[in-house]
Amino acid sequence: ARGERTRRGLLAAAAQEFGEKGFHEGSISGITRRAGCALGSFYTYFDSKDDIFRALTTVSKQRAYLEMDATKLLIEAITGRSTIMFRAPFNADSRPETMEELVPVALSREKNYLTIGENIDPLDWQIDEDKNFNGDSIFNRVVRMKDRGNIILLHDAGGDRSATVDALPKIIEYFHKQGYKFTTVADLMGKTRDDVMPPVPNYQENYLLRFNYFLAEAGYYLGKTFNALFLLFLTLGSIRLLIVLISSILARKKEKKKDLQPFNNHPLVSIIVPAYNEEVNAVSSLNNLLRCDYPSFNIIFVNDGSTDNTLEVVKAAFKNNHLITILDKSNGGKAS
Repeated sequence: ARGERTRRGLLAAAAQEFGEKGFHEGSISGITRRAGCALGSFYTYFDSKDDIFRALTTVSKQRAYLEMDATKLLIEAITGRSTIMFRAPFNADSRPETMEELVPVALSREKNYLTIGENIDPLDWQIDEDKNFNGDSIFNRVVRMKDRGNIILLHDAGGDRSATVDALPKIIEYFHKQGYKFTTVADLMGKTRDDVMPPVPNYQENYLLRFNYFLAEAGYYLGKTFNALFLLFLTLGSIRLLIVLISSILARKKEKKKDLQPFNNHPLVSIIVPAYNEEVNAVSSLNNLLRCDYPSFNIIFVNDGSTDNTLEVVKAAFKNNHLITILDKSNGGKAS
């Protein structure tokens, strides 16, 4: 089981290596590096680069047709159009030499595809391996190979394509000045767009494919949206915590700077004394309060509707005392 996993890993790595570089530029060391295994492990399962290429490209007719049909359905679901054009994998799109490279072309013809090849391949994917590789490198290679054919191969995915984007306007400007005209493969063959990419008629399976694509696309964008919202709320929460922290630090510093000075004068303090039926001790309580040594105070005595002589005895004792104000109200409880 472990050996089979290693073999499958080498095949997957070879598919990446040949897919990016082509058969001739791809190397065994590149395959083992991608697979994360030693060079000796490669020769345990394969005799040479040709051997692993044959193992990689040798598929049954049924699988080849399945891959072609699945790709065609995917294009139809996304674009609403089909295609009659086929580009063979790896190096078979420019110079098919071996049986493994010719078989996909032959199978595509059985499906009535038109094989599209090219001979101007500047290997623009090499930006991933050469730090000095840039748009000028791609442009110069295209110019050197311009007499090989009339179709240029550039990649729009599979890694960093900034160099390709940089090279494209330079290529277009150069060939315009040389009198070349850029056109589509359809025009090159004397066909219309609808000839090479016929609109897909509506049928039940097509609706299902489009609906499935819609769900997949909706799920993708919803995932992106939720991820963005999560990051947004996380950022806002962090900012809020930072603001609270800064505010608390500033408030702490402000508190420390406060100098609590004692009163330079003595504000008036009013002592409220509610009483209900306190005839026995009301006078003595007020006399005790009058002994307070605070220099600025007064006493507000409130008779809460007493039924005894509380009000009368207090008035008799303190009617001429300017520090005591005597009030009378109907009974409502001392809290009132």
